[in-house]
Amino acid sequence: MSTSSQFNERPQPLVTAALSAGALVLGIPVAAAALVFEKTDMPNPVLGTKEIKTAPGETATITFNLLSGPQDAVMAGGYISIIASILLVAGIVISRHVSRHNIWGWAVIGPALLDLLGQIGILAYVNIVKSQNPEAKSADEVTFANGKYDTQGKLYTREAWACMMDKFYPDRETWAEKACSDLKIGALMPIPLAICGAAMVGLASFMIWRRGGFGWLIGRRKNVLAYSNQKTGDYIDLQPTD
Repeated sequence: MSTSSQFNERPQPLVTAALSAGALVLGIPVAAAALVFEKTDMPNPVLGTKEIKTAPGETATITFNLLSGPQDAVMAGGYISIIASILLVAGIVISRHVSRHNIWGWAVIGPALLDLLGQIGILAYVNIVKSQNPEAKSADEVTFANGKYDTQGKLYTREAWACMMDKFYPDRETWAEKACSDLKIGALMPIPLAICGAAMVGLASFMIWRRGGFGWLIGRRKNVLAYSNQKTGDYIDLQPTD
């Protein structure tokens, strides 16, 4: 396809609808599932306390609860995916039907790239925190006495705690089985979120290619500059200025 025909091609509403639907399918269902699994209700026990000096002769007690960082990160990834897909749809519609200025190309590729990078970072973070705070191997490491649990100073993630309670104290902690299952699935959600993020980048790249490729995105091509007529929306090919 020549540059002129590619630039002057009239966008088809059905194609726009299909591209938009694809972006929403990639960005929302998996993200919604991640949010559902990570919003599991469970107790948040105090695992330890520490006194610190706040002023001469004064102290304050800091309490340590379950580590929620991995779950918070996965939920953030879900919200990022949803927002990125909505922005991608807006960019697709505007770049195809409202304005062919290359700034809208960045509105298409930008959210998709940020989403993919964010999901990769979240996936790495979740696995690092989980590896640094693994589940206890036996009930001797988490004992129950006087109405509370003693972890011997160790901290655990919400997922690890739920699965430990299901393994060591299932009769007392009846909530733990479902919570453990949900949180284990939730901890895996960054993988499909990253895959969907990569697919959104592919979709955005396709849009950029249809508009004129990377040359159009940065404002010029190897042999021509694309100039948009603001009145008609048509493109006129100009020779390079240098």
